[in-house]
Amino acid sequence: MDVDGEESLPIVNYEFNTSTGSLDMLNGNEHFMENLSLLLRWSPYSSETDLLKQFDNMGSRGTKVIVYNLLFNDEGITELDFDSDPKDIRIAWDIKKLGSKPAWKRIQEEHIAKRFRYSLRVYLSILYLRLPTTFQIILRGEAVKPHSIADDLKLCHYCKNHVILYEVFIIFTAYGVVVFLHCK
Repeated sequence: MDVDGEESLPIVNYEFNTSTGSLDMLNGNEHFMENLSLLLRWSPYSSETDLLKQFDNMGSRGTKVIVYNLLFNDEGITELDFDSDPKDIRIAWDIKKLGSKPAWKRIQEEHIAKRFRYSLRVYLSILYLRLPTTFQIILRGEAVKPHSIADDLKLCHYCKNHVILYEVFIIFTAYGVVVFLHCK
């Protein structure tokens, strides 16, 4: 939707009416109906009822993302790959093209620093430093296991029967990235 030369996202807001058990629209009728019409036109749902059915299995809180009407690349393949891993969504470029040596391929497929570039599951696993206990990310019906990248940044160095632990901490601030190096 184009408003004054800028893109805007059509949103419809509902409020659950506890006395009647129904959903009431929050915006004015004209604004609500215009946005609903746009949503139905560009979504896989043909009616408001079909759209609202998507909330039935979500519980009282949460966010659901529905990927629809994907673009195709020059080779006729969708830009997102849903087939190579039934528990993941990946960018559809072939990681085998990155290198033909088995060691290079193994690094690309196993190390999280490489995998997050093409795997939505891996990206979501490192998205939050600490997840609240009541928070869960579910991708394709399976919970995403959180992964602390700080654990990957710890290196052990053995010297004269002593283990020296080097830690790297990265903090993102409004002014930039702060990197702390600590030796235990």
